[in-house]
Amino acid sequence: MNILLDTHIFLWFIQGDFRLKEALRNEIENRKNTVVFSAAGYWEICIKLSIGQLKLAKDWRKTVDSKLAENNIIWLEIRKEHMAQTVELPWHHRDPFDRLLIAQALAEDFRLCSQDPSFSSYDVNLLS
Repeated sequence: MNILLDTHIFLWFIQGDFRLKEALRNEIENRKNTVVFSAAGYWEICIKLSIGQLKLAKDWRKTVDSKLAENNIIWLEIRKEHMAQTVELPWHHRDPFDRLLIAQALAEDFRLCSQDPSFSSYDVNLLS
């Protein structure tokens, strides 16, 4: 299975957060799956840190890099096709980061791993 992690799922995973369902954690850790984390998610983390909506340890960048490597999570670049796909999306959701993740999941045929209930309004394959 090809899985794209929503930002909150990635953060919950690397922090061992109890809100991440065990079944989802198992899918992320399953080496038979291809798991990716988008540059859009990293950008969202940076924005939220800069405006005070998110608090992480000072060495958060090192932690993110090591968790990506340790867990074979692949970095997904943002491509023109991904951005263009957002034009076709209905406006069920206004968050630009989430819209880009949905577009990436559709363009790359990934299951989007998220617990955001608004994602179900889109014709995207969800893992929740």
